Amino acid sequence: MAEKNSLSGKVVGIQVQDPETEEMTWLDCQVDATLNLTTETEEEDACKPSPDEIATTGDVPFGDFTASKRIWDISVSQKIVKGIFEAAGIDIADLWVQGLLTVQVEFMTNPNQEVFAYDIMYSGSAIITGYTLNAPETGAATADITFQGTGAITRTVVPRTS
Repeated sequence: MAEKNSLSGKVVGIQVQDPETEEMTWLDCQVDATLNLTTETEEEDACKPSPDEIATTGDVPFGDFTASKRIWDISVSQKIVKGIFEAAGIDIADLWVQGLLTVQVEFMTNPNQEVFAYDIMYSGSAIITGYTLNAPETGAATADITFQGTGAITRTVVPRTS
């Protein structure tokens, strides 16, 4: 049961820009969506210590890391339902086959949600890096799609108007 003051996952989803119409289109029948914001770090290469400086017990130094790169990606799972390939929605597998790998993608609240006074959206240019079509013996067929961000991602928070 969802908490009264928490954002239900069902009102958050993925839109992808259709390269032909340039319109943002919701992916059909989404069952899960994930946004990952991560930081890659690096540690400066140190010189080997002299034998009398090697700590074998006691005070072992901490690593000293610096941020080197911000990385973002979005993944989504969707059910493959009757008519999905003929629908007005966007077919990610078809984009991949055509070589149209770079797309605009948005991870956002559904503008019709009524839980919060604000809508939130993360958007940016991404490369389709994965498309897996799952066809289990029992249950619905699904597709798992991964978009690797290329460049900056933007975060927009806007007051709801309705």
